Amino acid sequence: MKQNIDLNAELREWFGMRLSEVLGENPENRKTIVLDIRSVDADIFRLLYDYQVQRQWPSADAETADILGVERSTIWRWNKKK
Repeated sequence: MKQNIDLNAELREWFGMRLSEVLGENPENRKTIVLDIRSVDADIFRLLYDYQVQRQWPSADAETADILGVERSTIWRWNKKK
């Protein structure tokens, strides 16, 4: 039986641990964080899509759309922006 890997859960766990490391118990540490949430989706898309393309895997557009839960047209638009 195929087991699905939930990268969302792994990302939440990692991000939570990282926040604890960076912020600790000092509210002043919030000033040290830079996070452009609008670019996070583009970064994740680019990492996933480019990984497949560099390995010349077939159907990178369709597979990326399925993995990310978006329409294939969204992938085409993101690619057009790059």
